Amino acid sequence: MRRLRFIGASWRQYRSAASWWRRHRDKAPDAFEDDVAAGLILIRRETGVGVPVSFERRSDVRRVYLERIRYYIYYRVVREEVRVMAIRHASRRPPKL
Repeated sequence: MRRLRFIGASWRQYRSAASWWRRHRDKAPDAFEDDVAAGLILIRRETGVGVPVSFERRSDVRRVYLERIRYYIYYRVVREEVRVMAIRHASRRPPKL
């Protein structure tokens, strides 16, 4: 399994969303963290999952949709490392990577 690394603001985005989810989703307080963890495991095992997304500066970014929580994980693979570029709600505009 490939190594995982959060890049730029992605760790802050994760922590902020996880905190919000825990405070506001009392029926499934662990859903956000559980689904992101499962998504990251999948990405680390199968780096080609998700949909390719092109940005002005990057053409090697992919995103995985986490249906239950409606979040995207944006990532790219560099050698033997999966780099998480952003974690964003599906209703938001794509990040500028």
